[in-house]
Amino acid sequence: MKPTGVNRYAPFVCLLLWSTGVFSQPNQLAKKDTLMWFVGTWQSKTVFKADSNYITGGAAGATVTVQPDGSTSIQSPDGQKFNQQIDQGLNAGDDALNNLKQQISSEGLGQYRLYTFTKEQIDSAKAWFQRLKLPDGSSSNSASPTPLSRFVGSLANYCETVKSDYDAVDQFCKAHRGMKHEHFDYPDPPKADYFNCWGCQHDAQKTFVAASQAYVPTFFVPEQDLVTKALAIMKNLQRIGRDNPWADQGPDIQPTIDSLWQHHRNDPSKNGPCEYLSFSVMVEDVVFLVQRMLNKADQLLDDVDKSNDYNAIYPAILVNLEAYRKCEQIGGFGSVSGQNNFERCRALDQKLFSKMADNLLSKHYWSYLASIPVLYEIAKEIQLLGGDANDNVLQQVNAATHFTLSLDLNAGLDFQGHGTYTTHLIGKARIVAEMDSISCIRFVLDEGENVISMHLEENRMSLQKCSPQYTGTYTYISPQPVLNIDLCKGAADTLTLARFSARPAKAGTWVDPCGGPPPASGINGVDGYFIDPNTVMKQAQNIKSNASANSAQMQDMIAKLKQQAAAIKQQFAGGGGGMDAGTATSIKKIQDMANTAMNSQISQLSRLVLPVTVTNNQTTLINQVIHATDINTNAQATQMIKYCVLTIQLKSTPQ
Repeated sequence: MKPTGVNRYAPFVCLLLWSTGVFSQPNQLAKKDTLMWFVGTWQSKTVFKADSNYITGGAAGATVTVQPDGSTSIQSPDGQKFNQQIDQGLNAGDDALNNLKQQISSEGLGQYRLYTFTKEQIDSAKAWFQRLKLPDGSSSNSASPTPLSRFVGSLANYCETVKSDYDAVDQFCKAHRGMKHEHFDYPDPPKADYFNCWGCQHDAQKTFVAASQAYVPTFFVPEQDLVTKALAIMKNLQRIGRDNPWADQGPDIQPTIDSLWQHHRNDPSKNGPCEYLSFSVMVEDVVFLVQRMLNKADQLLDDVDKSNDYNAIYPAILVNLEAYRKCEQIGGFGSVSGQNNFERCRALDQKLFSKMADNLLSKHYWSYLASIPVLYEIAKEIQLLGGDANDNVLQQVNAATHFTLSLDLNAGLDFQGHGTYTTHLIGKARIVAEMDSISCIRFVLDEGENVISMHLEENRMSLQKCSPQYTGTYTYISPQPVLNIDLCKGAADTLTLARFSARPAKAGTWVDPCGGPPPASGINGVDGYFIDPNTVMKQAQNIKSNASANSAQMQDMIAKLKQQAAAIKQQFAGGGGGMDAGTATSIKKIQDMANTAMNSQISQLSRLVLPVTVTNNQTTLINQVIHATDINTNAQATQMIKYCVLTIQLKSTPQ
C-alpha cells in the first residue's frame, strides 16, 4: 500500500531497518520496482538502485544490497553527506583550546590541570560525535537462513506462535492511531546540575553521561519493541512473497503457502492458521510507530526548550541525534528534517553555554571557574553540530581565570614611653585559578612569580636616644602564599602567608648611631603580631603528640619528591630541551607536594593564617581589613599596638 501525502515525521521510518533488513521482490508488471519505501529498479537479484523513496522523495542514488541472510545494507549520497558533515565538525580547529595551551606555555604550569581537564572534556565530545558516523554500508553475513522448503513446513506453527506479537503491535496502533495531538508520557530524562558547582561534581558528571546514554533506548519503550516484532514478521512474510501478489514459489511450495492463508468468508473456522497475517497492516503499523517515536522525541525537545530545563538538554539532544542517525542509516530519510534537528540541538546547547558563560563573566559567580572544562565541551558540541565555536567567549573565559592579590601592611607600635615604631609594606602578585582533584578549584601564584613582591614604603624607629636608621633594601617578599577558597562546599576560607622578609634576607639592615653592630632585623617581626602565640602553642603540642605520624608523613613526602625529581631527570636525559606532557605532569606533582607541605601543621607554626571572606557576584572577591588585635590574644604584645592592620584584596584582572 502506497501512502499518500508527506508527513513531516515520515523521514524517520529509517528506524524500520534498525535491526532487520526487509525487501521486496521486483514487480515484473510495473515500470518501477519497490523495495519497502524505495522506488527504483533491481539491478540484479540482490542489488536494488533507488530513484527515490515514496515517503519523502529523497534517497536518490541509494544502492541497497540484499545479503544472503535476508538483511540489507544501504549506501546513499545522503549518508555520505551526513558523514561529511560530521567530519567537518571533527576537523574544525580547536582554536580556543590552543589559545589556552599557548597561554599556559607562556606563563608556566600554573594552569596545567585546567588545560588537561579541558582537553579531556573536548576529546569526550569528539568521541561521542565520532560514534554518530554511519558505517560504510557493508554488513557481515550471519549464518545461512533456513532453506525455504523447511521454513514453509513450519509455517503453521510459526503463525500460531507469532499471533500474540502481531496482535500486540496492531492493537496498540489501533488504540493510539485515532488520538490527535497526543501528549506522550515519556520517562523523565536524567538531569545534570549545571548551576550548582557542576564543575566540582566529577563523579556526578560521569554518572549523568552514562545515564543519559542509557536513557536513549528506554525513551522509545514500548514503540521500539513493537517495531522490532513487526519487522521480524515482515521479514518472514517477505521470504515467502506475501507482500507481492505476483510472487510464485513454484508448484512444490506455493500451494502449501496458499492453504495456510486460506480465507473462508462464511466459516472462519476453516481459515488457514496464517490467514490473519497481513503484510500491509504491519507496514502501516510500523510507519505509525516510528512517526510516534519521532513525535515523542520532538515533544521532549520542545518541553526542554519551552521550560528552559537546561539540566535535561544533553539527553534530549542524544535522543534526537540518534533518531536522525538512524534516518540516514537507511539512506535519504534524514535529509528532509535532519538539518533542522541539528539546528535545534545546537540552539539548545547554545542557550546552556550562554547562560553558564554569563554567570561567570557578567554575574561573576566564581564557582563557575570549576565549570570551564564543561563550557569548552559544550562549545565543542555546538561546533560539531555546525555552529559557531564561541572562540571569543572562550577567550574571555580564559582571561577570567586571572586575579591580582594585593597586600597592605601598616603598623604602628608604642613601646610604652620608650619610643615608637612605624612600618608600611605594600605589594601584589598575579594569581590564577587552577583545577584541583581534591579542592576542585585552587588559587595559585602565576608561574611567572614565585613570591609576593612587597615594597617597603616606610620603616622608622624613634627612641629616647640612639634611634636606629633603616639603611637596608626596600624590596621584601612573602613566598608561596596559600589561598584556600571553597566556592562550593561552604568551608572556611583562609589566606596563609609566609613571614615578610627582605630580599636578600640579610639586606634589611639598620644603623645604630650609638655604635652597635648594624642589625638585619628588617621590619622587626611586626608581621608576627598576626600570629596568636596561644594557638601556636596548641599546634606545637599536637605536633609533639603525633611526632611519629608527622615524621612518617615528611619522610614519605621526601621520598616522593626524590622519585619525581629522578623522573624529570630521566625525561630530560634525551636532550631536546622541550617539555613534554610527562615532564609537565611530574613538575606539577612536585608543586602539589610542596603545596601540601605548606599546609602541613609544622609549616603553619611560623605562618600567618588569616581568615578571609569571599564575596560572590563582584569583580573583587576579597576586600578585607584584618587587625592584629583580632587574632593575637597575647595581652603583653597587643598593649604595644597602636595600629597593626593588614588589608587584603583579591580582584579579578582578566588578561
